[in-house]
Amino acid sequence: MYKKTEITIELHRIKHCLKAGAVVLDKFSTREEAENALEKKRSFYQFWADSATVSVLNTKPKIKKI
Repeated sequence: MYKKTEITIELHRIKHCLKAGAVVLDKFSTREEAENALEKKRSFYQFWADSATVSVLNTKPKIKKI
């Protein structure tokens, strides 16, 4: 089984964001709105956080010299 990506609520500028690593999944005006949305749609946000796109965006780039 794979490890699920943790979803956090962080303040970014003036918005509260649901984040999976460095990727912003959604933005809200208040922290309460973000918590309510995460509570109601956790399976959707967790599916999105574990998707290939989010996984690729959160990996560190590998630089190869030719």
